[in-house]
Amino acid sequence: MNRLQQHSLTVIDQLGSNQNVFVFDLGGGTFDVTIMQVSDTEIQMLATNGDHRLGGKDWDDKIITHVAELFEIEHGENPLEDLHTYQDLQLDAIGAKESLSLRQRALIVCGYNGKTTRVELERGKFEELTTDLLERCRTLCEVVLSEAEMTWENINKIILVGGSTRMPMVQNMIASISGKEINPHEVNPDEVVAIGAAIQGTLRQISDSSTDTEDMPDAVIERFIGPDGAPKVTVTDGATHNLGLVVLNALREYIIHVMIQKMTPVPCEISDRFLTVDHNQPSVLIEVVQGLEQDQPRDEIEFFEEYKLGECTLELPPGLPQGSPIEVNYSYNIDQNLEVTAKSLNDDSPTAVYDIFSIIDRPTLNEEEVAQAQTDLQDLVVE
Repeated sequence: MNRLQQHSLTVIDQLGSNQNVFVFDLGGGTFDVTIMQVSDTEIQMLATNGDHRLGGKDWDDKIITHVAELFEIEHGENPLEDLHTYQDLQLDAIGAKESLSLRQRALIVCGYNGKTTRVELERGKFEELTTDLLERCRTLCEVVLSEAEMTWENINKIILVGGSTRMPMVQNMIASISGKEINPHEVNPDEVVAIGAAIQGTLRQISDSSTDTEDMPDAVIERFIGPDGAPKVTVTDGATHNLGLVVLNALREYIIHVMIQKMTPVPCEISDRFLTVDHNQPSVLIEVVQGLEQDQPRDEIEFFEEYKLGECTLELPPGLPQGSPIEVNYSYNIDQNLEVTAKSLNDDSPTAVYDIFSIIDRPTLNEEEVAQAQTDLQDLVVE
């Protein structure tokens, strides 16, 4: 279950249905934008994109750098050279950022090496320092609209998620580019993901035929369970990135081959066949990648390793002629786990599977740990 599903379930539960919803999620360390179509019984993801190197911390860093520069101008020393001073300044920057969401100015006092600089940071100056960050947000919004083949006129509702959306500059930017009135209090930006996760957990319980729903509260049954006992709401999620692998083309150049295209409904399973390039080839290296385009040359991809999810070596039986078929299977489940299977389709071993591996290995609880967690939850006391 990902954040997109959690957002969407909160939307349909609190805001109604039959609308196109634009979710702007600016958290502490990441930024994501999603457009989804919400009906009475289904939520469908239309487009999504994100910048995983953009978040509220970047706004904090702008304040830290600004104050440190003023300190150095006044005293000729860089306070960021001391770890403790940096940590203090980081906390002060967070406090100033939050204060500037409510007030026009905030005071920051930076002390280092027996020297002190007082900086009164005004909201206008803060917005000036962070113009480039806001522009990155604006650009990604337009990219996602383009991917969904929509304009702002097609959007019925804009939802702000994440504590960083409390900054007035963010709210004003969204209102400006969309031409729509923004209500930052429509959902709680800090609680929306947790609420959606709770709803998704309820829907999973209903879908699980082995789960007894008789003990559920009447309000939950009425809201989420239909007359046939099935969930009233379904979520059609999509792959958030292209998923593919590296192959050799006819010119023996390494290029990207996309197996699962972005926004393909999940769960899904896709297989494709490839050919060996040499006689008696001993093995095949399978490099699994995400976020790259079809036929994109590997050598032209900057920071290629950042797009790489994993790799394995498929050992081949000896004596295979050039052009022997290899089948690769991508299985992507509803929990966003990808499993890749590769096997040789040689006549001598048509069903042999030489390697099965899970690219995304997320730790999970075993049955004993789940039972213990349930016991601990029953004993939990909220003060």
